[in-house]
Order: sequence, then structure tokens, then C-alpha cells
Amino acid sequence: MLSQPNARAVQSSAPSQTGTRVHAYPRGNVTFLFSDIQGSTRRWEHDPAAMQVVVERHFDLLRGAIETHGGVLFKTIGDAVQAAFPATPPAVAAALAGQRAVASADWGDDGRIWVRMGLHSGPATPGDGDYHALCLNCLARLLPAGYGGQILLLHAVAETVRQSLPLRPAPPCATWANIACAISSRTSTSTSSTHPTWRAVSRR
Repeated sequence: MLSQPNARAVQSSAPSQTGTRVHAYPRGNVTFLFSDIQGSTRRWEHDPAAMQVVVERHFDLLRGAIETHGGVLFKTIGDAVQAAFPATPPAVAAALAGQRAVASADWGDDGRIWVRMGLHSGPATPGDGDYHALCLNCLARLLPAGYGGQILLLHAVAETVRQSLPLRPAPPCATWANIACAISSRTSTSTSSTHPTWRAVSRR
């Protein structure tokens, strides 16, 4: 994530839109997707102009995945993305689609970027283009535990999708109440795009 003094938040002033379909800000029990680019500070320092182009392109790719699956990209901060979904399965599908889009994109001389993602859900109320939710603090703390190409699922999300996603191998999680799990796509593209892998992540 960008940590320079000129980092800025860009908040949506209207609901997300895909074609002619408008997605309102979800409320009630909301699933959130947070992401950032691993190692971005070094790239910003090396070539800020080139990195700005990379970040904007990565925003477009993630926005497409989010909106296709009915989500709202409600905030960007530096190279970080924050999105909301009315249900968990489309949020997970959007995260997987976003990772695959980033992995398959041609980044040219700039080199591939690695995006880490985290998903959590809980009661939330939208307001002024942002959200008020306790689960957001937990998600923000979890994200740095991941690495690029990985999607971290806090237990509330993992419990919802573990029976429905055809993941191989099976999640090696003995107790879902005390850990998070992660879908990793950092292995070869041909393997990860078909059979994402899981690993346990200790909660902090």
C-alpha cells in the first residue's frame, strides 16, 4: 500500500454502475473486500509516473471484477481498494476474478504487480460514500498478514463459502472460529485459476 505523504482517498459520490445497471450501497450484513499492491512503496519511489499508470490500470481491472459481481467500489486510498457486497459468494467470486485479471494482464516493462486481498463481513451502515462497521478495523489489520496473489478470508466469510467453493486441496483449518484461511493464487496461473489453494492464517 502507498504510504507516501500525498496518499489520498477517493470516495464514490454515487452508487457503482456497470453498463446501465446501478448497484446501490449494500447495507445490513455486508461483505467487504480490501486490497492493496504488495511492495508498492518501492515502485512508487523508483518511478512515480510509471507506477501511477500501473495503479490506475489495476483499479480498472478490479473495478470491473467488483461491479460485474454486484459490488460497489466505494473508496481507494493510494493503491488500496475498498469494496462492499450484499452477500459473501459474489464477493469471493469478485476477488478471484480480480486476481485472475491482474495475473493475466500484460504489465510490460513495469513488471507484474502482486495484489493481496482480504474479505470480512458484518453489520454495516453506509454514509457519505463510506461505511461505518466494526469489521472494517479487523479487516484492515488482517490484510498486511497476506502476500501478493492471496485472498485472506476471515472466519465469518470462510464459514459461509467453505461448503460451496470447489477448492482443492480442502482447507486445512481445524477450527474456523479462531483462524482465517486464504485462497492463494501465487502458484502457476494454470493451476491457481482452476484449483485455488488454502492455508491457515493466525488471527491477530
